[in-house]
Amino acid sequence: MKPLSILITTIVYFSSLSIPALAGQIWQGKGEIVRGAGGGGLLDLKIEVEGNNVKFLTGPSQNQQFTLSGNSLNGSAEIASLRWHFEQNPQQLNVTLYQEKPYRVILYRLSQSN
Repeated sequence: MKPLSILITTIVYFSSLSIPALAGQIWQGKGEIVRGAGGGGLLDLKIEVEGNNVKFLTGPSQNQQFTLSGNSLNGSAEIASLRWHFEQNPQQLNVTLYQEKPYRVILYRLSQSN
């Protein structure tokens, strides 16, 4: 086999292999019920972020996902009767949940775990 045909065969072979998707960023932390039913209570939240796609791994929207517009984790989404607001800063991700029934507001402070 000539060197050029070996090179082409190698390129074709490697281009046919599937590349596994990169794992998303995991954010997790505690939340406090700051208003409404269960005031003062603490809750856990864990989410996975891939680009602008957010998937809830725990919490009241567990296994639900949505896409934030823009290139950052700043924005809002509504899932069923739950309204989520995301605000990212260099050290943490602040997530606020507004729930109607029962009425309550939960403020989560998440840190990246991977």
